[in-house]
Amino acid sequence: MSRHGHCNQVPVNDRTDAFRLIRRTADARPTEGPQLGATLGSPFTASLFPGVDWTSAEPVEFPERPYPGWRPQGSWRLVPDGRLHALEPTKGGWLDRYTGDTVSVSDRRLVLGYGSNLNPAKLAARLHGEEIVALRAAVLGWAAAWCDGRRSAGAGDVVATLVPAPRHVEVHAVLALTDAQVELIDGWEGHPHWYRREPFEGTIWLEDGTLMGNVADSEVQVYLGCEGVRSPLLIAGRPLLCAEAPYDVVSRIVDAGTAR
Repeated sequence: MSRHGHCNQVPVNDRTDAFRLIRRTADARPTEGPQLGATLGSPFTASLFPGVDWTSAEPVEFPERPYPGWRPQGSWRLVPDGRLHALEPTKGGWLDRYTGDTVSVSDRRLVLGYGSNLNPAKLAARLHGEEIVALRAAVLGWAAAWCDGRRSAGAGDVVATLVPAPRHVEVHAVLALTDAQVELIDGWEGHPHWYRREPFEGTIWLEDGTLMGNVADSEVQVYLGCEGVRSPLLIAGRPLLCAEAPYDVVSRIVDAGTAR
């Protein structure tokens, strides 16, 4: 896991300050791995899905703050006793690296997660005692972007949405959920007024090699921010991606109202 470093606190008074702050943060951040091309292959796979060395963990090891919180590397399941177990893709399904059990998601609904809904501490608190499965996935042609606003007027976290991003690849996770769990998540996401849950129109590649989304029959849904209340934060007319600026920078840009 990695976390963005903190930049020096400088005022954000106008769009020029916003650009300078984003550029300085990007320049100071080390490059992680090779640039991803458009061709699927073993180098592409290795860079997207590095191996993991953990088997079991507690949700509290993954703090919820700053938004969107930390998440485990790899695929994982939150079991009813409240612990996290790492999952390993196999030809026959998903292998629990802690118990050795085979985990099936064939009877569950698939929802692409990209923000705080991939934070185990949040999921454990809100879905206490229930099993949740998260399958590591590459999302092609879409990216997580910061929203131009907070959870509530003047307070709460600056949150994220998902936007089209041609030739862009990000690693998130597909949540395998029960019908009841989807209904609960609908409630805290504010579906359909704040976020709307709808079929994902992009392409998803699970770490077991399965292609999903618009290139396959298997439907994956996603929560997308509603216009006006969860619109993307625009800098020079373009959505500011979560990968381009850390939370503390974005928080100050939103508070200063310098986005255009």
